[in-house]
Amino acid sequence: MDLIKYLEFKEKLRNELENELSPESIERARKDPHARRYPRPCGMTIHTGIGCTYSCTYCYIYDMGFPHKVQPYPLSDKELLYALTLNPYVVLGPGGTMLAMGSVTEPFLPETRIGLSSILKFLVHSVIHCKLVASPYSMTSI
Repeated sequence: MDLIKYLEFKEKLRNELENELSPESIERARKDPHARRYPRPCGMTIHTGIGCTYSCTYCYIYDMGFPHKVQPYPLSDKELLYALTLNPYVVLGPGGTMLAMGSVTEPFLPETRIGLSSILKFLVHSVIHCKLVASPYSMTSI
């Protein structure tokens, strides 16, 4: 797939989501950091929640100021995907930007697992063959 087709796909997906989302959802997604930040070296980090109750000694999120309790991410799966379609630094589709799950929370916690499952299902149906990376320490299935 060439760059033009990637951009056309991203625009088509953005238009489809705009038709499904409310004006409030669109505005919430536009204001979210997923709509404008650069991908990290590991890929574009997708947040299903913020914080973690495990308090692993090797974990960096507490040094970054994230809490020892979990809060589900405030965007819905469609709002999050819409935010990604707005991001000029993200390419969706085969060979596109790698999406990394679980960088500021454990995505398989009970509080975040439903969000992860919902986002993954939506991504798989909307962005076929998108590369996904979950936390290597996750021992729970979706």
